[in-house]
Amino acid sequence: MKIVRTREMEWQNGWDVISMMPDNYKENLGPADQLEAAYSKYLQKNLSIDPTTTFRGDFVDLQPGFADLTDAYHDSVEECFFISGDCTLSGEQIFYSNHYFWRPPGFIHAATSVTGFKALLFSHGEDESEGSGAASRVIRPSELAGTNALTDDYASALGPRGWIKVDTETLPWLTSEEFNVKYPELNGFSLGALSIKILSINPQTLAMSALLKFPEGYRLPAGNWGAGFRAFILDGELAVSGEFMESETWFETSKGEAHQGMAAEVGALIFAKIS
Repeated sequence: MKIVRTREMEWQNGWDVISMMPDNYKENLGPADQLEAAYSKYLQKNLSIDPTTTFRGDFVDLQPGFADLTDAYHDSVEECFFISGDCTLSGEQIFYSNHYFWRPPGFIHAATSVTGFKALLFSHGEDESEGSGAASRVIRPSELAGTNALTDDYASALGPRGWIKVDTETLPWLTSEEFNVKYPELNGFSLGALSIKILSINPQTLAMSALLKFPEGYRLPAGNWGAGFRAFILDGELAVSGEFMESETWFETSKGEAHQGMAAEVGALIFAKIS
């Protein structure tokens, strides 16, 4: 199990990490003479990165007045869960705390923020099952915001999960029993008496992103994970296989991996990418 305790990490300044970005990303951020001013307002803590697929997950803290220098699209799916603040995406909408999006490749947009925002931001990377390519950034004219640069076929542009933009507070909680009735193929996923909000799901593979709410005093006995997790603790505390984890901790597990149980003495809320 991989654990990233972000409270113990320093924030990285976006200007300082541009040199580590893939060439097809860093070379398409906008005018070179404006990059330092813009990306000095972009702070991040890396949660996970896979150089093979170009999957990347970051805990980001964008400062008031941040603005992308250009509109652009990505060849990869981009996914975001907003924790606080505001973010306007051209061609889309204004996002606030507890909002979520899953954007298929090709849709043109730019981000701006008045108050700044904190969020979990993911570039999904190469994944044929999700119709996602490698991480990239390709500049396009601002007047094309909201359109897809890769195809004129809107239906195919949406990919298997669709283009999801949702206020997660309007979604229902499912009990684990209701979840298992709805998705019997994932009965091995069951984690006992918790509640689940499905944010996006691939109907072909049942890979999903979800919020998981653990009640106070929750216990799961030792066993094997029925699914793989990439998860971030938004609130509360968890102990997994004897490892205590407070809020703002990221952890990853693999399907079939043995664990020594899980407990939530005071309860917990997590964002989880479930494979």
